[in-house]
Amino acid sequence: MSNVNLQMALKHHQAGNLALAGQAYRQLLSQQPNNTEALHYLGVLAGQQGDNESAIELIKKAISIKPSGPMYLNLGNALQKSNMPNEAIHSYRKAISLIPNFFEAHNLLGNILLTQNKLHDASESFRKAASIKPDSTEVLYNLGNTLRLQGKLDEAIKSYQQALLIKPDFAEAAYHIGNAFRLQGNLNEAINSYRKAISIRENFPEAHCNLGGVLELFGKSDDAISSLKTALFFRPDYDDAHNKLAASYMAQGKLDEAEAHYKKSISLRQDYSITNSNLLFMYSYHSLKHPEEYLAISREWELACVPALERQEASRRTFARTGLATRKLRVGYVSGDYCRHAISYFVEQLFSNHDRSIIELFAYSTRNYQDNVTLRLRDKVDHWFKEGLNK
Repeated sequence: MSNVNLQMALKHHQAGNLALAGQAYRQLLSQQPNNTEALHYLGVLAGQQGDNESAIELIKKAISIKPSGPMYLNLGNALQKSNMPNEAIHSYRKAISLIPNFFEAHNLLGNILLTQNKLHDASESFRKAASIKPDSTEVLYNLGNTLRLQGKLDEAIKSYQQALLIKPDFAEAAYHIGNAFRLQGNLNEAINSYRKAISIRENFPEAHCNLGGVLELFGKSDDAISSLKTALFFRPDYDDAHNKLAASYMAQGKLDEAEAHYKKSISLRQDYSITNSNLLFMYSYHSLKHPEEYLAISREWELACVPALERQEASRRTFARTGLATRKLRVGYVSGDYCRHAISYFVEQLFSNHDRSIIELFAYSTRNYQDNVTLRLRDKVDHWFKEGLNK
C-alpha cells in the first residue's frame, strides 16, 4: 500500500500539483515516519515552494536513514538557495562520491565553484561533466566561460565553438567567442563573431555594444556609433554602451555629444571608474571648462571610484625619502593605450630614450587589451604591471 501511495504522490508532484503531492507525502509519513523517499521528495517539494529551511531539514533526515546521490544533489540545491555555498559544495561532492559519473552533480558543482572564482576546480568539474555528456551545450558553454576567465583563450574558443556546432542558434556562445578573440587581439574574428551572434538574435545589446567598441579600435567611428545606438535602442539604460558611444563621439570631435553620454553612463552607474576617467580625459580637450571646475570634477571621481577606507588610509600614509645618489630614480607611467594607438607612438620614443643607467621604468596598463605594440612596449620597461601580464 505504501508503494501505491508513494507512486500517487510522485504522479501529482510530476504533474505540478504540489498541494496534492504534499498532502500525499505527509499522509504516507504519518504512517511511515522514516520513509526515506517520502522525506526526500517532500523536501524537494518544500524547496520548490521556497521553503528551503524545511527542504534542508527533510532531506537531511532522509540522508541520515539511507543516503543516496540524488538526495545529496537536492540537498546541495537547497543549501545553495539558502546562501550556504560551502555546504552546497560539500553536498555535491558527497553525491559524486556515491555516483562518480553523476552528470548533474559535476555541472552544478562547477557552477558554484565558478561563482566563487575557483576557476581551476570549476574547469575540472565542467570537463568531467563534458566527458560524461559530450553533447551538453550548457556544460561546453560553462567550460568556455571558465577557460576564458583563466586566460586560456584558445581552449575557451574551442569549447564555445563545440557548443555552437551542436546548437547553431546559441547566440551567447557566438558572442563569447567574439570576446575571447577580442582579448587575443584578433579583432577581425571578434567582429565576425559578434555579427554572427547578432544574426542569430538581433535583440542582443551586449553584442552590438562590443561590436561598436571593436569597430572604434579600427577607427570606424560611424559604424561604431551605429552599432552602439542599436545597443541603446534595445537597452536604453546600458551604461557601457553610453560610455563607448561617448568615446566614439569624442574621436569625431563631438565633445558635447560625448559629454552627454558620459554623464548618462555615470548617472546609471556612479562607481564606473572607466567612464569617470574618460569624462575627465575628455574635459582636458574641452576649452570651456575652468580649472576650478575641472578640479571639482576630479574630486567627484575620487568620491565615486575610490572606497572611503582607501582614501582615509592614503591621507594618513607617509613615505620616507632616501638619497638618490645610491639608487636609480623610479619613474612610472599609467595608460590604457599601450597598444596600436596614437599615444603609443610617443610613449615608445619616451621609453626608448630614457637614460636607463639612472632611471628604472615602471609601466601600468589600465586595460586587458594587448597587441604586437603592447608586447614591444613591455620589452622597453623594467617593470610591467597588469593582471596576468606582470613582468
